[in-house]
Amino acid sequence: MSEAGICFFKRNRSTLRLVLPAKMKFLNGRYGTRQMVDNRLVITVSLTSGEVKFFPVSRKVHNPTLSVGRYSSYFRPGPARFVYEQGVLTVWQE
Repeated sequence: MSEAGICFFKRNRSTLRLVLPAKMKFLNGRYGTRQMVDNRLVITVSLTSGEVKFFPVSRKVHNPTLSVGRYSSYFRPGPARFVYEQGVLTVWQE
């Protein structure tokens, strides 16, 4: 399964959060391992373990959200692009 589109980085105190579109809600409850590759944030998605967990924005809004953590310095609040292919989510800003 391959998905692509626009997501957003939103400021949350001192770090950024990555907010994906609602069509990606199947990621809620899954875990991710983050790394930077060629100025892109690459998140490997897993069902059982990882550094961070995808969670919905709220009970009514099911957009998956993920803390960017130490990679916040590479991005700014605003729109970004993403591609999800075979358990790997790649995010970048232009």
